[in-house]
Amino acid sequence: MKTEAAGSTARKRSPLHQLVHVGGKNLLRSLWAFQGKHSKIPVSPFLFAEDFPQLATLEANWREIRRELDEVLKRPDDIPAFHDLSPDQSRISKGRQWTTFAFLMLGERIDYNRERCPHTAAVLDSLPGLQNAWFSILAPGTKIPPHRGPTRALVRCHLALEVPKDRERCWIRVDDQRYSWTEGKAVLFDGVDDRLVIDRHPLAGMGQFTFEALFRPDGGVFAQRWFHLNEENPTPGAPPSVTRMLFEIRVTGEAWALDAFTTGPGYKHTLLFQDKLFPVGKWYWVAQSYDGKTYRAFVDGQLQGEAEIAFKPQGPGRSSVGARMNKVDYFKGAIRETRFTPRALTPGALLRANV
Repeated sequence: MKTEAAGSTARKRSPLHQLVHVGGKNLLRSLWAFQGKHSKIPVSPFLFAEDFPQLATLEANWREIRRELDEVLKRPDDIPAFHDLSPDQSRISKGRQWTTFAFLMLGERIDYNRERCPHTAAVLDSLPGLQNAWFSILAPGTKIPPHRGPTRALVRCHLALEVPKDRERCWIRVDDQRYSWTEGKAVLFDGVDDRLVIDRHPLAGMGQFTFEALFRPDGGVFAQRWFHLNEENPTPGAPPSVTRMLFEIRVTGEAWALDAFTTGPGYKHTLLFQDKLFPVGKWYWVAQSYDGKTYRAFVDGQLQGEAEIAFKPQGPGRSSVGARMNKVDYFKGAIRETRFTPRALTPGALLRANV
């Protein structure tokens, strides 16, 4: 494999390739618990430098590596997009926002690029067990969608070479921990258990509401709880509150059904109709609402079901996007946008997907 010029086109994956890819990732993910139990290194979101003495080599050479990067950046058109090198990354890499200058991919050397950066290549050659290595370049303002690695067997290392002056606005999140890079410093993580936690319950205090989200389910396991709003008891030592509302899906083959759920003091109800199925791999606006009497669920403005409940406003709390709050039932897909309204919108006022 060689990476000699930009403008390359990602190869279209065959149905067999996609089947093997998805099946393989699902199989590997089933091994996470076993890998974590028997791991010789911590399984925390970010790993510790003392467990990886090779970090010292990277950090000691970062200025020379940075000088070679600066030369590479003088010819930006020669740097392919991430999804050009790896078509499987097309969900998280779009356009030219994320480019990669590869030295090693799955153990295979990229000789053309190594010749352009000989010092970097020599440093990489000194690191045992290395499988992949590249300059990863993000355009200003780039936001990479949340995603997960397929296995804990690979540890990722980021050596920061060029970071904006306002470094706090340039960050990576692993699980519920956020990290801002510092030039010349390396950070390690295993890329598993990805979700976004927000210290706010957007519907807290609302007696009526509409909760909408634009998302794209991509198949995966049967039960996925992908947007969780949870009330939290502020009293120190108090037991966790069970008052919550969720968007969930139930996946069957290449189709999914919406599951809207809410529970609190005096009410608990699920709106799930598994005979109303939709194809995976497409974008949908989903909604749940309450008008003071009736709880309803919608997909692209179409009513899925409704029920009368004695809903009571929920208190302040947190939100978990991509998984349930207790880090189970992870979502496979993408979430682009949400909208919260302090009243029940009519079906005609609900958002619909046109992407």
